[in-house]
Amino acid sequence: IGQLRVPAEWIAVVNPGIEAPEDEPVCDRGPRVPVIGTAGPLDAGSGLVTFLNAARKVVDAGVDAEFVIAGRGEDEVDLRRRAHRLKIADRVTFAGIPVVGLRFWSVLDVYCQTTLAPSVGRPLATALAFGVPSIASDIDGLRALVDHGRNGLRVPPGDSSALAARILELLADPDGVRRLGREGREMILREFHPETEALLLSEVYRDALDRPSSPSGMHRPALSA
Repeated sequence: IGQLRVPAEWIAVVNPGIEAPEDEPVCDRGPRVPVIGTAGPLDAGSGLVTFLNAARKVVDAGVDAEFVIAGRGEDEVDLRRRAHRLKIADRVTFAGIPVVGLRFWSVLDVYCQTTLAPSVGRPLATALAFGVPSIASDIDGLRALVDHGRNGLRVPPGDSSALAARILELLADPDGVRRLGREGREMILREFHPETEALLLSEVYRDALDRPSSPSGMHRPALSA
């Protein structure tokens, strides 16, 4: 609406279907080193420099934590060098996988989506589906997924200090972590179920087909996102 000047009445928003695990994940894994993860293409737009800078601040706060970056991209060499310069290379694992699966989500205590540009946030939605307490950049797209303080937390994009503070906040609040994870999963199950997506899409198609033709003989388009 804002950028392409598409009339609002031509747009129907359909949330993508997210496959959530059938059983609710177990949040309490006992005493161990916490793992903070992120996923996405390894490029400047993903904000992974912010993630690494925040990781350094978390370690400086006295927290013995590990960090995982899942993805591939042309900036991987530069990101590895930054981890070395920050002296956290031994704590950061580059998973090197473009698509994350159950093994990735099952080890995470906190997920961070540090994207700097508007994004649909598919990895973030998947993290929420798996009940992983999540922190996201306060940008278009991700903002629609995270209701701050209810099912996740938001931080200003590119602000490593704010991201580190939120990570520390979650690690220090086991009850709050479980609540955020539970609320995030319930939101995905309620609003992003594949069957709900199919139903809403069928309604969009039916509405488009049922509309009378314009004087030019063409139907007014119905766009879905």
